[in-house]
Amino acid sequence: LQEATQSTVFQGTLNIENYLSSIRSASNAIYYDVIKKSDLSTDSISDNMQLLYAANSNQIVSIALFHEDGTLICEAPDAVMKPNVDVREQEWFTSALAKVENIHFSQPHIQNLFVSPSHTYQWVITLSTAVDLTQNGKAERGVLLIDMNYQAMEQLLEETNTELSGSYLYLM
Repeated sequence: LQEATQSTVFQGTLNIENYLSSIRSASNAIYYDVIKKSDLSTDSISDNMQLLYAANSNQIVSIALFHEDGTLICEAPDAVMKPNVDVREQEWFTSALAKVENIHFSQPHIQNLFVSPSHTYQWVITLSTAVDLTQNGKAERGVLLIDMNYQAMEQLLEETNTELSGSYLYLM
Protein backbone atom coordinates (compact mmCIF):
# COMPACT_ATOMS: atom_id res chain seq x y z
CA LEU A 1 0.00 0.00 0.00
CA GLN A 2 2.82 2.40 0.88
CA GLU A 3 4.56 1.78 -2.45
CA ALA A 4 1.31 2.32 -4.35
CA THR A 5 0.69 5.57 -2.47
CA GLN A 6 4.23 6.79 -3.13
CA SER A 7 3.89 5.92 -6.81
CA THR A 8 0.57 7.78 -7.06
CA VAL A 9 1.97 10.86 -5.29
CA PHE A 10 5.06 10.78 -7.52
CA GLN A 11 2.92 10.55 -10.67
CA GLY A 12 0.63 13.35 -9.45
CA THR A 13 3.61 15.55 -8.65
CA LEU A 14 5.11 14.80 -12.06
CA ASN A 15 1.84 15.74 -13.80
CA ILE A 16 1.67 19.05 -11.91
CA GLU A 17 5.32 19.81 -12.66
CA ASN A 18 4.73 19.06 -16.36
CA TYR A 19 1.77 21.46 -16.33
CA LEU A 20 3.81 24.22 -14.65
CA SER A 21 6.73 23.54 -16.97
CA SER A 22 4.51 24.04 -20.02
CA ILE A 23 3.30 27.37 -18.61
CA ARG A 24 6.90 28.47 -17.90
CA SER A 25 7.81 27.46 -21.45
CA ALA A 26 4.98 29.61 -22.82
CA SER A 27 6.19 32.51 -20.65
CA ASN A 28 9.75 32.08 -21.93
CA ALA A 29 8.56 31.88 -25.53
CA ILE A 30 6.59 35.10 -25.17
CA TYR A 31 9.47 36.89 -23.49
CA TYR A 32 12.52 35.66 -25.41
CA ASP A 33 10.96 35.00 -28.83
CA VAL A 34 8.51 37.91 -28.97
CA ILE A 35 9.09 40.71 -26.45
CA LYS A 36 12.93 40.73 -26.45
CA LYS A 37 13.03 40.76 -30.26
CA SER A 38 10.65 43.70 -30.61
CA ASP A 39 10.73 47.46 -30.31
CA LEU A 40 7.24 48.38 -29.12
CA SER A 41 7.36 51.68 -31.01
CA THR A 42 7.62 49.92 -34.38
CA ASP A 43 6.69 46.26 -33.87
CA SER A 44 3.33 44.77 -33.00
CA ILE A 45 3.62 41.81 -30.67
CA SER A 46 -0.12 41.28 -30.46
CA ASP A 47 -0.33 38.71 -33.29
CA ASN A 48 2.44 36.58 -31.79
CA MET A 49 0.86 36.80 -28.33
CA GLN A 50 -2.52 35.77 -29.81
CA LEU A 51 -0.86 32.81 -31.52
CA LEU A 52 0.84 31.63 -28.32
CA TYR A 53 -2.44 32.04 -26.44
CA ALA A 54 -4.34 30.02 -29.06
CA ALA A 55 -1.78 27.22 -28.89
CA ASN A 56 -2.17 27.03 -25.10
CA SER A 57 -5.79 28.12 -24.58
CA ASN A 58 -6.72 24.94 -22.71
CA GLN A 59 -4.16 25.86 -20.04
CA ILE A 60 -4.12 29.66 -20.22
CA VAL A 61 -7.05 32.02 -19.55
CA SER A 62 -5.24 35.22 -20.51
CA ILE A 63 -1.87 36.77 -21.25
CA ALA A 64 -1.13 40.46 -20.74
CA LEU A 65 1.87 42.74 -20.99
CA PHE A 66 2.08 45.94 -18.94
CA HIS A 67 4.45 48.87 -18.75
CA GLU A 68 6.06 49.47 -15.35
CA ASP A 69 3.57 52.32 -14.83
CA GLY A 70 0.68 49.84 -15.10
CA THR A 71 -0.39 50.73 -18.64
CA LEU A 72 -1.65 47.76 -20.65
CA ILE A 73 0.43 47.19 -23.80
CA CYS A 74 -1.41 44.18 -25.21
CA GLU A 75 -3.41 41.15 -24.16
CA ALA A 76 -4.59 37.82 -25.47
CA PRO A 77 -7.32 37.02 -26.09
CA ASP A 78 -8.54 40.49 -27.02
CA ALA A 79 -10.31 41.90 -23.98
CA VAL A 80 -11.28 45.11 -22.24
CA MET A 81 -9.77 45.90 -18.86
CA LYS A 82 -12.25 46.45 -16.08
CA PRO A 83 -12.67 50.10 -15.16
CA ASN A 84 -11.00 51.26 -11.96
CA VAL A 85 -8.50 48.37 -11.92
CA ASP A 86 -5.05 49.58 -11.00
CA VAL A 87 -2.60 46.75 -11.64
CA ARG A 88 0.06 48.64 -9.65
CA GLU A 89 -1.92 47.67 -6.52
CA GLN A 90 -2.07 43.97 -7.42
CA GLU A 91 0.32 41.62 -5.62
CA TRP A 92 1.34 39.80 -8.81
CA PHE A 93 2.45 43.14 -10.30
CA THR A 94 4.33 44.45 -7.27
CA SER A 95 6.00 41.06 -6.64
CA ALA A 96 7.27 40.90 -10.21
CA LEU A 97 8.82 44.36 -9.98
CA ALA A 98 10.21 43.81 -6.47
CA LYS A 99 12.12 40.65 -7.42
CA VAL A 100 12.79 40.98 -11.13
CA GLU A 101 14.83 37.82 -11.50
CA ASN A 102 12.01 35.52 -10.33
CA ILE A 103 8.82 34.05 -11.74
CA HIS A 104 5.97 34.61 -9.29
CA PHE A 105 2.86 32.48 -8.80
CA SER A 106 -0.25 33.79 -7.04
CA GLN A 107 -2.70 31.86 -4.95
CA PRO A 108 -5.81 30.70 -6.84
CA HIS A 109 -8.25 33.59 -7.33
CA ILE A 110 -11.02 34.71 -9.66
CA GLN A 111 -9.66 36.49 -12.73
CA ASN A 112 -10.35 40.14 -12.07
CA LEU A 113 -8.60 42.21 -14.74
CA PHE A 114 -10.70 41.86 -17.86
CA VAL A 115 -14.41 42.21 -18.55
CA SER A 116 -16.01 38.89 -19.42
CA PRO A 117 -18.59 39.21 -22.23
CA SER A 118 -20.43 36.21 -20.77
CA HIS A 119 -20.23 37.66 -17.23
CA THR A 120 -18.56 34.49 -16.01
CA TYR A 121 -15.14 34.63 -14.43
CA GLN A 122 -12.69 31.79 -14.09
CA TRP A 123 -10.45 30.72 -11.24
CA VAL A 124 -6.82 31.31 -12.18
CA ILE A 125 -3.31 31.15 -10.82
CA THR A 126 -1.34 34.13 -12.04
CA LEU A 127 2.23 33.76 -13.20
CA SER A 128 3.99 37.12 -13.37
CA THR A 129 7.50 38.16 -14.17
CA ALA A 130 9.38 41.38 -14.81
CA VAL A 131 10.46 41.81 -18.43
CA ASP A 132 12.74 44.20 -20.29
CA LEU A 133 10.94 46.12 -23.00
CA THR A 134 12.40 48.20 -25.81
CA GLN A 135 10.56 51.31 -26.93
CA ASN A 136 12.11 53.82 -29.33
CA GLY A 137 15.44 52.05 -28.80
CA LYS A 138 15.33 52.63 -25.03
CA ALA A 139 15.14 49.89 -22.40
CA GLU A 140 12.14 49.97 -20.09
CA ARG A 141 10.73 47.60 -17.50
CA GLY A 142 7.41 45.84 -17.83
CA VAL A 143 5.46 42.95 -16.35
CA LEU A 144 4.25 39.87 -18.18
CA LEU A 145 1.16 38.19 -16.73
CA ILE A 146 -0.14 34.73 -17.59
CA ASP A 147 -3.39 33.66 -15.95
CA MET A 148 -3.28 29.87 -15.82
CA ASN A 149 -6.50 27.92 -15.88
CA TYR A 150 -6.89 26.72 -12.28
CA GLN A 151 -9.43 24.12 -13.37
CA ALA A 152 -6.66 22.23 -15.20
CA MET A 153 -4.55 22.17 -12.03
CA GLU A 154 -7.57 21.22 -9.92
CA GLN A 155 -8.32 18.32 -12.27
CA LEU A 156 -4.76 16.99 -11.89
CA LEU A 157 -5.10 17.13 -8.09
CA GLU A 158 -8.54 15.48 -8.12
CA GLU A 159 -7.30 12.62 -10.30
CA THR A 160 -4.38 12.01 -7.96
CA ASN A 161 -6.53 12.27 -4.83
CA THR A 162 -9.09 9.84 -6.26
CA GLU A 163 -6.34 7.26 -6.72
CA LEU A 164 -5.01 7.81 -3.18
CA SER A 165 -8.33 6.82 -1.54
CA GLY A 166 -8.26 8.34 1.91
CA SER A 167 -5.11 10.43 1.54
CA TYR A 168 -4.81 13.79 -0.15
CA LEU A 169 -2.21 15.62 -2.19
CA TYR A 170 -2.27 19.40 -1.69
CA LEU A 171 -0.61 22.07 -3.76
CA MET A 172 1.22 24.54 -1.55
